[in-house]
Amino acid sequence: MMATKIFIATWTFDETLKVLSHSVNSSSLYKLLSFVRKEVEWPQHKENINKLQHSGCLKQIVVSLRSSNLHVVNVALSILGNCCMESESTKKIISNYNGLSELMQVLKRYSKDDGVNGRVFRIIGNMCQHMMSSAILDWDKALFLYIVQFLQKYADDDENCSTFTEATVVMGVRAVRMLLNRITFKTMVENTGLLNALGALLIKCCTRWISEKKDHHILENIIKFLIIYSRYTYYPGIIQLRSTSKGDSLVYLSQLLPLAPKKIVKIIMNFIRVSPLKSDLPIPEICGGFIKLLRESQISKAFKQEYRDYIKCLCYLLEHPVNRSTDRCLETIPQLIQLLREFQNFEENAFRLDSSILIVSALNKCCSHETLVREQLDCDIVGVLVKKIEGIIGSPKVLIINHKLQVQKKRKYPDEFLLPRKRSSMSPPLSQLFGDLRLPLLCDEEPDFSFSNPPPSDINCCCSPCASGDSGIANSPGSSPSSSSSSSQTQDRIRLLPYPDMSDSEDYSPVCSDDECGTGDSVSVNTCKEDQGSIEISKLSDVEDDNSENFPQLSVRSLKYRLVTEILLLLKTYSVKQPLPSELCSEALLLILLKCSIYCERINLSTSFSLSIIHRILRCHEYFIPLMQTEIIPAVHSIMKTPHGKSCRRCSDIEDIGYDTLRQFTLLGESEWGKGEIANRLLLGTTELKKQLILTVPYIIRDKQILRNLLLTCGGQNILMDLLLDAEYQERSVQALCVMASNTLCICNPKQWSAYQGEKMTISDYRVADDCENVVTFVLDDNSCLDADRDFLSKKSSYFNSLLSGGFKESKETFVKLHHTDYRALKVLIYLLHCDFDKTDPKDVQLEISTLLDVILLCDRYLLEDLSAFLIECVQQFAISATSVPLIYQWSQESKTNILRIECIAYALVGELEDSYRCVMFSDLFNLGYSEQIVSDIRELINRYLSLKGRY
Repeated sequence: MMATKIFIATWTFDETLKVLSHSVNSSSLYKLLSFVRKEVEWPQHKENINKLQHSGCLKQIVVSLRSSNLHVVNVALSILGNCCMESESTKKIISNYNGLSELMQVLKRYSKDDGVNGRVFRIIGNMCQHMMSSAILDWDKALFLYIVQFLQKYADDDENCSTFTEATVVMGVRAVRMLLNRITFKTMVENTGLLNALGALLIKCCTRWISEKKDHHILENIIKFLIIYSRYTYYPGIIQLRSTSKGDSLVYLSQLLPLAPKKIVKIIMNFIRVSPLKSDLPIPEICGGFIKLLRESQISKAFKQEYRDYIKCLCYLLEHPVNRSTDRCLETIPQLIQLLREFQNFEENAFRLDSSILIVSALNKCCSHETLVREQLDCDIVGVLVKKIEGIIGSPKVLIINHKLQVQKKRKYPDEFLLPRKRSSMSPPLSQLFGDLRLPLLCDEEPDFSFSNPPPSDINCCCSPCASGDSGIANSPGSSPSSSSSSSQTQDRIRLLPYPDMSDSEDYSPVCSDDECGTGDSVSVNTCKEDQGSIEISKLSDVEDDNSENFPQLSVRSLKYRLVTEILLLLKTYSVKQPLPSELCSEALLLILLKCSIYCERINLSTSFSLSIIHRILRCHEYFIPLMQTEIIPAVHSIMKTPHGKSCRRCSDIEDIGYDTLRQFTLLGESEWGKGEIANRLLLGTTELKKQLILTVPYIIRDKQILRNLLLTCGGQNILMDLLLDAEYQERSVQALCVMASNTLCICNPKQWSAYQGEKMTISDYRVADDCENVVTFVLDDNSCLDADRDFLSKKSSYFNSLLSGGFKESKETFVKLHHTDYRALKVLIYLLHCDFDKTDPKDVQLEISTLLDVILLCDRYLLEDLSAFLIECVQQFAISATSVPLIYQWSQESKTNILRIECIAYALVGELEDSYRCVMFSDLFNLGYSEQIVSDIRELINRYLSLKGRY
């Protein structure tokens, strides 16, 4: 007893090994082994394990397994379990010390002991970490068969297995899983009943887990085994899993979806490659299970990880073409579209954006199946996608994007002589894949968001649901695992990289406790704690890591751009269908596509997709007339009115987009079919249809002959003139007339000079000269008087010559009355007569417009033709504007001179004005009370230019 106390208190590990190398009695052996076991914990005591190996004591520990003392056996098994974490120790135990046979003998002696079985199973599993699976099976296959029988008995509720704990069963499943590899899988499956046993065990544990939430560790290990096995193309294993003693075990996987959704889907997708029969795999049950889970789960702002995993798995099931049928995927398509619709109720974050990308990509992969395409369209997928894009880039009501002037750089040499820049990265050039996404600030009604160049990590994404749960684009969809995926879709995508699955880490450590050492009671395995050597296990395992966070997360902005691109790719897929789906003939869709096309730079993936979809829709004859009844055509024309014009690279690109889009309408509208269809509807259509068509005809018909036929022969002009008097349509009809007058009829703008070109002319105060001998005083209606030189006036005007020097009584009067004459206008007139200036070019007369018009009226009354013509030209070139047109038109009508009346109408139609100013100007014109005359003048002007031949 004293010797034992000294041993426990003072001996070192090396001294213990020296004592252990000699023969000792059972009691001393137990105490020595208990001390050794505490000193060989893995991985803290790796050096001690090496010392144990080199000292030769490892053989003594293997031999101690023959002891009749159960406690000695248990402690020895625990030590061997830790030693088998080292490859050299494992090789010596197997080859030098015949450890496998000793283990088998221990199992035979203690077949009903829970602790012994669990520890032996753990040793087998640890041995397999060092590529010993084949050696173990070749050396002693009886161990493997024993484990299979053990699992089968436990699954069949054998009486002898009632005392075994969950931890022991876990170690048994782990052992067979670690034995499994590409070399041993056939040996393990053929004629052994392994998969029958595991399948039955899965059914039993699944039932308990559903009812009592127990045995989940066993289920997790079975699932991990199936993941590894499913990678090997061996069909008989599927047959065994379906024909267990308890039934079809694969069906029960659908009930385990909340436990390991991504792993179960991975198993099914791997089995699809092997199974020749669709009925072998429970695809409908799996899809139905995920749909049920998604419907029962409530979407919250937190957006839990498991909810996101369900979406990812459901999308991954659609990766394989065999699952893309309504009898297999059930209501997967409607459920995914409903999720997209529900996401709109919450603020977009990285998780929801990433899930939306997955869903849209999955829907795109289904587009090779007409039934699923029709199901998507029936679920209003187009409307949902439009709302998605609108939430990212803003409402299409505001199409013009405010931006700074981007001056186009002139290159010295043609493009073909320019050498390409060297790229420092081996990754694909993102500028070619995504374009230049630098955008200007948006309008006030737009969200405060602009795209930027996606980071390089945008190239890396996963195609498996077993990818990282929180890594931005790593969760985004990738290429289908099947080789039958559409090649056209693959060309539009970036090459996606694989991603590791969940690691296999079991730290079952059924070692003897201190209580066991002291009391000598029977050993029980009450824990399912995993080995600390799990890192080494995972390195050699084929199981993928579910929790890897190696890929960088993407910003919300990059995910938004990715989502827009995926949506456009899906819409593009719809647009190539024949016949074109009627759901694409949507004003909302075309407007949001138009905004997408101008939102980014011209050389851009989104712009390319958007324009491609728009052109495909517009080339369809069936939807030409319905689209003419929408406001899409005026909207397209509106984006061509850029703030900077052709001098700005950005504006030039936007104008080109608008021109290309309108050209599609023009080509169809001016074709034989198009002009006949429009003419027929103008003649025989309903009143409302005629109104809608004639409001868009001026935008798309550029041929004068066709336009003349539609306006005059088919009555389009009468309809358009009537709409001018209708307050509801007045603004739209004015815009249509202005477009037609400028683009097709090419009506000349009467105002050719700008205020910066003309010479300014100042009107000074007029006074008669002091040395004037023959003065006449004009008395006006308000009794105001103005003195003038009688002789000078008689010389300048034949009217004054007859009045003041002829046979009239006024020729002898000093005071001459002039009626209906403004004092200020008369004074300016006499001043202008005294001025000697060149009347060849008009001048910017610095005078109020009303006074200037009165002067023109006086010139006409007093027969001053030259001065009148000069002043009229001055008004036309410098005084006419959006605010003065109503005043000039009213003056022309009331004075009954008709001077500048048609010029006012022409300027109102083709003058360089903002649309808002033009609409206000026309509104003021019609409020004058001369609506009929204005419409008549517009009609006359249009007819005059329609009679001219030619095309703009």
